[in-house]
Amino acid sequence: MSRENFMRRALACAEKAKALGEIPVGAVIVRDGKVIASGYNRRERGKSALLHAEMIALHRACKRVGSWRLSDCDLYVTLEPCPMCTGAIINARIAHVYIGAMDPKAGCMGSVCDLTKQPFNHQPVVDCGILEQECSGILSDFFRDLRNEKKPEIKAISLRPFTQDDVPALKQYLYAKRSEKSIRAIVDQWNTRLLEGRYSETFAVVAEDTLAGYARLTETSRDSVQGEVLIFSHLRGRTYGGQAVRRILALAKERGYSSVTACVRTSGVAARRLCDSVGFVLCGERLSEKGTPRFDFKYSFKE
Repeated sequence: MSRENFMRRALACAEKAKALGEIPVGAVIVRDGKVIASGYNRRERGKSALLHAEMIALHRACKRVGSWRLSDCDLYVTLEPCPMCTGAIINARIAHVYIGAMDPKAGCMGSVCDLTKQPFNHQPVVDCGILEQECSGILSDFFRDLRNEKKPEIKAISLRPFTQDDVPALKQYLYAKRSEKSIRAIVDQWNTRLLEGRYSETFAVVAEDTLAGYARLTETSRDSVQGEVLIFSHLRGRTYGGQAVRRILALAKERGYSSVTACVRTSGVAARRLCDSVGFVLCGERLSEKGTPRFDFKYSFKE
């Protein structure tokens, strides 16, 4: 068999890793023109840092040969070995290593460093770029699919008044220690649209007919309102907060206010970043009535 054919055997092993959700790396060990052992990455499934494709293949080859010395064997691997695997390859006295794709982040046969050039008592011959496109392609496809899976689907939110039907969700996600009776009274207060005689409107943030949090505008002067948005913790990271902030800014402008202020805990990194991204300007830092450090932000509408 040719070098390419042996590397295709390693790629077939990498496909097995991919099917398990593992980073697709495969390896085969060849002796006298025949594959005597193979392995593929099982680090996540096996819960062990040792279960790289090369380490598994080396272990199986040693058992097959009956010795830790593999001096008459060659290794084909789809991705440049890491420092652990490179050390094991040197210790096993592997004669020749054929690599598919190089690994600029962790490879130790020429990328980050080259351990095979160090003055150890054995130095395997290394040959790179065997079916490089195929070997790099399976990795890039895997990580692209992984990124797409992790991206939450962006759903548009809507704002509406709170109703008594929202009380169970408010108790579950916001007011766990309050009675349903007291929460109903809170909803009734919100629906008056008044707070100490000034305009204050609290909106339910809804995504796909599910209550996701609340957004509030409270008048602080004739020309300005304070904005507040809270998204329930289990629904954060889905753009709902940013959408809600933009919605209340639009409402404030529509109602004739010239600016919107926001008060954010200094420890609230995500909230501070959101303010920055929307266009709020940091005005200062102060302590709240409870002694909590806060940042004051302001958004002014252009004339």
